Amino acid sequence: GSDTNGLAVFCRLNSTATQYDDLIFGITMFDTTAITAGATITSAIWKVYLVAHQSAFGGNLVVTGSDPASATAIANSDYEARTTGDGAKQLAADVLFSSLTDAAYNNITLTDLSEVTAAGITQMGCMSDWDFDNVNPGAAAFVDQVQFNSHEGVNTPILTVVWSAA
Repeated sequence: GSDTNGLAVFCRLNSTATQYDDLIFGITMFDTTAITAGATITSAIWKVYLVAHQSAFGGNLVVTGSDPASATAIANSDYEARTTGDGAKQLAADVLFSSLTDAAYNNITLTDLSEVTAAGITQMGCMSDWDFDNVNPGAAAFVDQVQFNSHEGVNTPILTVVWSAA
């Protein structure tokens, strides 16, 4: 099916086998060219508007770096890069799916600012901790998922960066 709200993190287990049926990795890209080259970045908050979520596994949302092949489009191959390179870098503390608020912006403070790109495009991803840690929570017909608004329409993702010029 189609995802009309864009950015999503989703994992679902098959009810008869200890394997995932679905894993979806969300990618966001932000134009951070206004941050001058050589700037000192002191903090960043990733703000995403949550449409809906489920937390049957009791899992966590993990915010990571991201390495899409293009800064203007996302390809199927970008999913494979989710746990290599920048995608393997956790940028914030785990956020319990159950702690997220529907129909509201959820603010996640970045603890690793290395992926905030001055004078460029900042790329970030998000996934379930089950996927990030490569852990199978067992056989069950459960779902951990969050669905955020995309870059289109209202309540788009926001990256707020505090920085000072070099």
